[in-house]
Amino acid sequence: MYKIVICDDEGKTTLIPFSRTEFTIGREEGNTIRLTDRNVSRRHARLFRKGDSFFLEDLQSRNASRVDGTAVSGEVREIRLEDRIGIGDYRISISRRKYKGIPLGRQVDPARDRNVGKVTGHGRIVMIEGPTPGMEVNLTDQLYIIGRSDRANVNIEDASISRAHARLEAVEESWIISDLDSINGIHVNGEKRDDYTLKAGDVIDFGKIRFRFVAAGEPYDYESSHKRDQSGDGDEKDLRFLVLKVAVVVVLAGMLVTWLAMRTDETDGAAPQKTARRFESFEQLIRQGKTEMQAKRWEEAARLFAQAQKIRDDSPEVKKLKKVAIMEVDAKAAVEAALQAREEEKWQAALNELSRIPLDSYYYNLSFLREMGDKLCDDLVYKADFMITSGDPAAGELVDAISKIPEVSAECLARQDHLRMRLETRP
Repeated sequence: MYKIVICDDEGKTTLIPFSRTEFTIGREEGNTIRLTDRNVSRRHARLFRKGDSFFLEDLQSRNASRVDGTAVSGEVREIRLEDRIGIGDYRISISRRKYKGIPLGRQVDPARDRNVGKVTGHGRIVMIEGPTPGMEVNLTDQLYIIGRSDRANVNIEDASISRAHARLEAVEESWIISDLDSINGIHVNGEKRDDYTLKAGDVIDFGKIRFRFVAAGEPYDYESSHKRDQSGDGDEKDLRFLVLKVAVVVVLAGMLVTWLAMRTDETDGAAPQKTARRFESFEQLIRQGKTEMQAKRWEEAARLFAQAQKIRDDSPEVKKLKKVAIMEVDAKAAVEAALQAREEEKWQAALNELSRIPLDSYYYNLSFLREMGDKLCDDLVYKADFMITSGDPAAGELVDAISKIPEVSAECLARQDHLRMRLETRP
């Protein structure tokens, strides 16, 4: 079987079966092979076969394609087996060799599997809830320590994470997650676990931070899949999928009836009507989504924009609107969590939540942020003063932490300077 062998600049390899006659390669969604490096053009090249002959067509890419070091720009070049094709920082070849230990990634068909996601030859964990959603940890080493400590090779700055929270270890061809006696423990698919062998699609909770385990060869991309990953489990999730399927069938049936009606109407300008009806539902979804945004019903707005994107995935407007709606969903949740933390007088936790909110969000509140900063400053100054008086050598670390408070006030910094003077003059 012919295979497409893709190697990145870190030596990681992905295999894709040459199971169709043509593949498009580029950075944007919709390409058969999506390569995300910035040196790759949105639509970079086309790889196709005729019988047992293979060809590369460069699609006027910005940085050109290369075959064995020779630039190919806007032309078609025949490719032999094992020729080195250069696209951005990726090295691609066509091979019939057997590769041990490297799984075959499922091929993405844009007409059928749009937004299924990228495929890698190694496992990954992807943050789906936390300070940096979409962050990926490529599991290419044998052992990872997850925690708040600077010594953890998966460092997560969150109050719900212990300094050494969990251990992730490769055992043969599997990954085993183990709790390191953390305060909040680890949960996999909602169940508390001490040791667990991960399977594709497992959702792991470390305190308030949530990751998804993506197995080697499994298609997954955060941007297109995270809403589905967070949509729930069990019977409720099955019911949602059933409702969605029914809705799709109804919509497709309606489109078919409309199309047949326009095909039979030969006297009333069928072609113009067809074009107008083609985008009618799209425009309605956009208008309704904007109305929901004005009413600050962000979840409903995000759902409507996602439906509109299925109709016109190439629309920059709908992509931007959906991104804003999702941002506001997360920002609203952060404010609610910060308000709860304020009630419990957990100033650092409140600041952590507020710091997640982008400056351009409706929920960004500078006065709230400064209020929590002042509260945390008071708390740290009180504790540092006591530690200095009692001669505790760890007082300096607490004093230094004051300057890390977001939007720290000048008054707070003045109090920090006073504490530093006391540290310098203490016996």
